Parts: sequence; structure tokens; C-alpha cells
Amino acid sequence: MTKRLIANGAFAAVATLTALASLTGTPAQAQTSNFVGFSAAVNGELANSTSTATDGSTSGSQRGGVGLQARYGWALGSDFVLGVGATADIGKRPAGSFANGADVYSTQNYSLNVEPGYAISKDLLVYGKVSTLSASVGSDDGSSTTPVQGVGYGVGVRAMLNQNTYWQAGVDNYRLNDASLNTGTTASLRGNVVSVGLGYNF
Repeated sequence: MTKRLIANGAFAAVATLTALASLTGTPAQAQTSNFVGFSAAVNGELANSTSTATDGSTSGSQRGGVGLQARYGWALGSDFVLGVGATADIGKRPAGSFANGADVYSTQNYSLNVEPGYAISKDLLVYGKVSTLSASVGSDDGSSTTPVQGVGYGVGVRAMLNQNTYWQAGVDNYRLNDASLNTGTTASLRGNVVSVGLGYNF
């Protein structure tokens, strides 16, 4: 019930910010016009993740991966942009090993993001990010995966290559809530993700 309330609260917060942006946003000016509207991107990621468990283990792993991103941006005046979007990571994100040697990982890593940004020029945007996360945590010792929520924050830069195509780079930190596995072990996962990607603004 608590996890459901957290998730519902996160969705409500994103919806509220979206409504406020639609009410207060002004028509896109030259400085922000390349960063408003709908966009999609594919990111190459390098995740550094750690796990701390009640079996006394603390461990970490590093893994490359691929993330998919969708975003919608509104101009707030001539220089500021508010983006709201979602990301999904493909595959497992390892986070070290338990004391028995079994690897622990998270899968189905999704996020809802709010991204306030500042357009330095018509082709360059710097932004911050606050995220609500959902994932499933498990290990290869036969335990079933456990759904968890979490929070994240980050910073990034987005630069236009032409009128529609852009590259971006960012660093995100995340922390998932404690995951209680059916083997009796409780694990806490956290880490950071460095990403570089290409996107298209429609």
C-alpha cells in the first residue's frame, strides 16, 4: 500500500507540473524553440551500482547498457524550458553479490522525470532532473524478483546538431527502496548512471 501511494503521488506531481506548464508557458521564443515539443532519444549508458544487504555484504558492479527516452518540453519565457518525460532501461543492471556469492541486480528500470532547463543559446540547453523510479530487484540464487520504488536526480546538457537532431550527455544518481527477497535477505541498491545519446525533436 505504501509503495502504491508513493507511485500515485509521483504521478500526481508530474501531472500537476504538466498542467502548470501548460497554463504558464509562453509561445516558444528563438532561444528555446529547439527544445520544446515532443522528442525521443536512445542513450548509451554506463551504470555503477552497489548493493548493501542484511547478510552483511556490500558489493558493486559496473555495466554498459541502452536506455530509451521520451520527453515533452514547454517554453517558460525566452530562456527557460520545463521538460516532463520517461525513460526505460533495457536488460539487467547488476549491483554486486550477496555473501553467498549470488549476483544481485535490478531489472525493469523505469523512471518519470521532471527536467527544468536553461537555454544558453538556441542550440545548447543545460538541465537538472528529478525522477521517481520503479524497478524489480532479484538475484540468481533462486529468489523471485521484488518490485520497488526509488528516487533519482541528475544534470545534463543537450546540444542541437541541426534543426531536429541533438546529442545529449548526463549524469544521474539513484537510490531504490529496500527490497525484501523471499530468501529472507533485504537489499538496498543505489548508484549512478553516465549516459550519452542521440535524439530527435519532432
